[in-house]
Amino acid sequence: MPEIKRQTAYKCTINQILMGEYVQKTGWDPNYIDIGQVQISRVNIIAAVVSKEDNSLFVDDGTSKISIMLFNETADATRINIGDVILIIGKPREYNKQRYIVSEILRKIENKKWIEYRQKELSLQQQITLPKKEDVVEESDALEEHEEEPTDNYAYQLIELIKKLDAGSGADITEVIDQSKISGAEKYITTLLNEGEIFEIRSGKLKVLE
Repeated sequence: MPEIKRQTAYKCTINQILMGEYVQKTGWDPNYIDIGQVQISRVNIIAAVVSKEDNSLFVDDGTSKISIMLFNETADATRINIGDVILIIGKPREYNKQRYIVSEILRKIENKKWIEYRQKELSLQQQITLPKKEDVVEESDALEEHEEEPTDNYAYQLIELIKKLDAGSGADITEVIDQSKISGAEKYITTLLNEGEIFEIRSGKLKVLE
């Protein structure tokens, strides 16, 4: 069996998910949405819940609406209600010409400033400006040189350190790297940013989404 690499979760709008070309692959290659400059197999979106059923949510991010399927029985879904704004990381799928997202991570956003921050990020994209596929460092590639230590331990250490160093305006990324004492910390920080676990609120300043 070939190695299955975890794909980067790209920040995008629901409209981009719906309007891009859906490409169905065979074998172990992941399906993806082609939006011109990049092929998106996993997405990272922020949207408001407009309806809720046993196995799905329907969300709206201001550009369009899409269903979030809870096939994996995401635990956080039980604490999410209509009207909540949530961060969603998952895989876009299509069935009978209908697009939806299979959720991997759902997180309720309490601090509405994160919504404004994401809107500003996306508003800068008159056209999608995500990195090309060949320029993306996949999570598995970033970890290959450090297989001797559990990845989750590094993620936990970095997140806790960022919280500790954040006095309100974010933690300085250089200080986080220096104090972490983790070899290759920059790559782990990049992975956490791509996963939506942390945000760069401005150049060189990191913050944990809570």
